[in-house]
Amino acid sequence: MDIAQFAETYRVRTRRDECGETIVCGKLWKAQPKPHRMYGHQIYDHGEGRFGLILMFAVDDGKEIGGSGKSARWNNAKKKLLAAGFTLKQDGDAEGVGAVGSGVEVGARKVSPHG
Repeated sequence: MDIAQFAETYRVRTRRDECGETIVCGKLWKAQPKPHRMYGHQIYDHGEGRFGLILMFAVDDGKEIGGSGKSARWNNAKKKLLAAGFTLKQDGDAEGVGAVGSGVEVGARKVSPHG
């Protein structure tokens, strides 16, 4: 399954990111810090039959917006990704990337940036 098939299966829209790659866009930050950039969550084709899920949580003055700590939301999301069968590819303070094989049965709500 590729990203277009994923989008069709789960009835989500695709778009091109600033690099021209096809992505499924999730929730974007209300205030984008840089013009022509997209900060937020997204699903992309990670290559070799895998999907990548980028989760980026907004921060303000080094603290997560709406959260109790800088990495509280990311740490919680990371635990859920690992439990759902994702491989951690990037682990930052308030963002990260998980990858999962397209053949792995993972519910759309677990994979979708909307869920």
